Amino acid sequence: MNRMRLLILLAVLTATLPVLAYPTMLGDTGLVQIPTANVQREATFALGADYLPAKTPAGNTLSLPIRLCYGLSEGSEFSVLISNVGDNTVGVNVEGAGAKIVLIDEELYGKLPGVAAGIRAFRQKTAPRLNAVEGYLVASKVLLARGDNIEEGFTVRIHGGLTYTSYSGAVDADFTKPFIGLSYLHVNSNALVLDYLPEQQVGGVTLRQATVSAALRRRLSDHFWMQVGTTRAFGGNTADTPFAGIIYRYAETNTRADRRPIEY
Repeated sequence: MNRMRLLILLAVLTATLPVLAYPTMLGDTGLVQIPTANVQREATFALGADYLPAKTPAGNTLSLPIRLCYGLSEGSEFSVLISNVGDNTVGVNVEGAGAKIVLIDEELYGKLPGVAAGIRAFRQKTAPRLNAVEGYLVASKVLLARGDNIEEGFTVRIHGGLTYTSYSGAVDADFTKPFIGLSYLHVNSNALVLDYLPEQQVGGVTLRQATVSAALRRRLSDHFWMQVGTTRAFGGNTADTPFAGIIYRYAETNTRADRRPIEY
């Protein structure tokens, strides 16, 4: 009987932990730059935009990445990105799309992590002009959970994986690189996220510098969240700069909580 009560309690907590699906700078659900093993809930979407200044060798410019992430079905999502500012010699102009599918649902109070696989395709129209196709495998796992996460509490999760990136255009190169990140989420959906991407360099050309990104995310209402943080914008010619953004997240109020694993 005690074991049954514990299982029921864990099921209730699993269905009611705080929900936050936030698009990365490339559009898929994740931290600032890296994806997580979660996806946007079925038939819901997140629409986000960020004001992201960029420092380049040619001077200061701007990126306005607008992302849309849509839950296609249980355990899968589709995302698009557009960031066209200025002309192709000055602005940070990037366009792309991606998809992700959950392979293993996370055991929140067990040892099994969540695992997802995804693909991204994007092009950078600012010099050096590049086309990229990227596949990744990512795992996410709760390291620490406190409180009942209904009225009080928080969770800390670790996220890590591998990406295979193939570039064409100004430079032809292939990279297999790891990535890692941490996220803290309070029951009120306020969050702190941190992630790391390693350098991508070939033949003296840096396609991406090693990047540590961080962001503080705050829930403004049932549908709106904002974030402020610092990151290195798209490409290898930019420096770390602060950014700020907002998302609108649509979800039907009568969506049953037990239809999908909780999104963090």
